[in-house]
Amino acid sequence: MKISTTVSAFINEASQFSGLHALAERLGPGQELLTEDEVALWQQALPSLTSQVLDRLNLLTIGSRKKQWCKMQLETTTKECVALMDLLTGFAAEARLVPLIEQLSGCLDGIYDLCVYLSGIFRMEVGVMPLKQLKDGKAHLQRHMDSLRETLSAPGVDVRLKHLILHSLRAFLEAERECRERLDYLMCLSASILKFSRTIHTGDINAQLIAHLYQLNFNAESFLKYYKELISAELDMLIKVEDQLELLYEYKHRFGKVPLRPAAPAFHTDQPGACQAMNDVLKLEFHRIRNRHKFQLAAQYLSQSGRSKAEFDDAFRIDTDMSVGCLAYLVRLMVDTGLVGAATKVQLLSFVAGALRTPGTAGRAISVESLTTKYKQVTQHTATTVRAALKKMLRQLDSDFNF
Repeated sequence: MKISTTVSAFINEASQFSGLHALAERLGPGQELLTEDEVALWQQALPSLTSQVLDRLNLLTIGSRKKQWCKMQLETTTKECVALMDLLTGFAAEARLVPLIEQLSGCLDGIYDLCVYLSGIFRMEVGVMPLKQLKDGKAHLQRHMDSLRETLSAPGVDVRLKHLILHSLRAFLEAERECRERLDYLMCLSASILKFSRTIHTGDINAQLIAHLYQLNFNAESFLKYYKELISAELDMLIKVEDQLELLYEYKHRFGKVPLRPAAPAFHTDQPGACQAMNDVLKLEFHRIRNRHKFQLAAQYLSQSGRSKAEFDDAFRIDTDMSVGCLAYLVRLMVDTGLVGAATKVQLLSFVAGALRTPGTAGRAISVESLTTKYKQVTQHTATTVRAALKKMLRQLDSDFNF
């Protein structure tokens, strides 16, 4: 029969998912119905088609193939599998075709499960879930959310914290498409909170829950903002700078002491984790408090010495033979080569403008605006001058250490 030849050809091309694609399309609405013989032939061919796809996937972990190529193959296969599983969702087929559709669905489930497993080995995201699994996942998560709503209504839990946790789950339930990693994380999060709540009997329940969320790497923007506001509120209650710094060091010690659980990667897999995000918050607070303290000391010094602020600033500026443009380009080189973080560029330019004095400024302060403009627009002359200075420094280094 013609169909047997077609099936045989599809088996030989299984690496491109051709056979499974063709069967799914034939089962779709508007297509010519399969005959009884064709149904029997497809049922006989499906195990072989599926086996070849599974074997091809397993081969990705064997041999010396480049990891990036293997990841691309796995990603393509996963997307094709999800597309076919979605195509079968909601098929209204004749009763005689139902066993074939169920068999094809089972084959695709097996392929998808292997894709998920291999994604873990290659440490890559699975991506968008099939609609059927998403529906089942939402039903399971909804049951967790119902239990969680009651648990988080217990005395001692901040209403804002409760709402931001439930909102994260609700956003998943309302989404049309979602990734597998987000579902796995939210299931782990909700189950862990439910289990953790049964162990809390004394002390500050809200603080213990916050620490637990941090331990679970809950890096949702709403939670990080909430945590930051709590720290800021505590700092505002302290008058002495020493007490504020001591509180920040206490938080830093606390963040470093709590290990993050590897079983729960992160709420946002494409953003910094809770540990990095909160430590960045602490760094900003440290910087803000120290700068404010320096300003207060400077103001106190000025009031006692009777000198103007301009005289005070000028007295502490350092003279340099470098031009404003050269200084700006040196800062840019430090940023572009990763010697300093790009986020500190503005801070570094402000520091240079306030701390150095060039021949061209005639004793006046360097304009931050001028420094920023020259940072963006580097001339050939400036690059040549800086290159000569760097070569001079390199020769000095070679001389100092006999390189």
